[in-house]
Amino acid sequence: MKMKVSTPVSDANIDGEIKGQVNFETLKDVVPVEDGESYSGSVTADVSMKGRMSSIEQEKYEEFHAAGNVILLD
Repeated sequence: MKMKVSTPVSDANIDGEIKGQVNFETLKDVVPVEDGESYSGSVTADVSMKGRMSSIEQEKYEEFHAAGNVILLD
């Protein structure tokens, strides 16, 4: 994951990228879970985005670049 945000208070200028895969069955190895709690499935993401928050708020979606895939399984 890479994220650069400038002017976060006035009008966030976002330049970000997310690439990765999480297997929820192995999540318990790095995050504490309650007894009897279990997770399954996975998420794979390859997403990029670039633009200003005001473009989204003003529904000027053509001015904000967002592309990629998020795949959820099981």
